[in-house]
Amino acid sequence: MDWFNLYGLIIMFVIMIPNIIASIKRKDIFENKYGNKAVIALEQVGRFSSFVLMVINIPGLCFGYFFDLGEVIYISVNAALCILYCLCWVVLRKKSSVMKSLSLSVLPSVIFIFSGIITLNIPLMVMSVIFAFSHIKISYKNATLKNKPLTAIIKLQGVNLLFKGYKRYAGVVILCSLDYIYNHNLNVCCAYRVRQFERVNSVVVAVGCV
Repeated sequence: MDWFNLYGLIIMFVIMIPNIIASIKRKDIFENKYGNKAVIALEQVGRFSSFVLMVINIPGLCFGYFFDLGEVIYISVNAALCILYCLCWVVLRKKSSVMKSLSLSVLPSVIFIFSGIITLNIPLMVMSVIFAFSHIKISYKNATLKNKPLTAIIKLQGVNLLFKGYKRYAGVVILCSLDYIYNHNLNVCCAYRVRQFERVNSVVVAVGCV
C-alpha cells in the first residue's frame, strides 16, 4: 500500500462532520464527567493515533490487503459503518442515554479496528483497540453519570424541601427563583454531593449527581 490512504481520509472526514455540527450547536455536548485520568489519557492517545494511522501508512508496519477484493470490502464495510454512524447522530440527536453513548462510541471503534485488520496495519490495530476500550468505557460512564438521580435540599422559610429529578428529563433540579435567593439570602444546603449551581432561565439549578 502507498503511504497515503485517501479512503481513510474520506472516512475520517465523514465521521467528523456530525461531531463538528453537534459541538457547534451544543458547547457542552462532549463534557467529560468521568474523572479517571489514566483512561482519559489512553483515549486521547488512541483517538489521535487512530486518526493519523487511518490516513498515513507506516512503511514496514502496514502490509496491505491480504486477499482479493480486500479494497472493495474495505470501502463497502466502512461506507456502511459511516452511514450508520451518521444516522445514529440524526436519530438520537435529542436523546441523552446509554444507548446513544454506546452507539456513537462502538461504531467508530469498529471502523478503526476493522480498517487496521483488513489492511494489516499493525500500529492501527494496536491503537484502535486502546481507543475502543477507553472510549467506550468513558462514554458509558458519562451516560450513567448524567442519568443518575439528582437530590438536593433547600431550607425555605424554615422548612426543608426535598427536590428530586433526573438529568435525562429536565436536565436540572430547580431549587427556587433567582430573585428569591437574592432577596431572602437563603441558606441552600445539599443532602448529597452537588457539583455546582448555575443560572438557567432565571432560576438557580443544581448540576451534578449524587
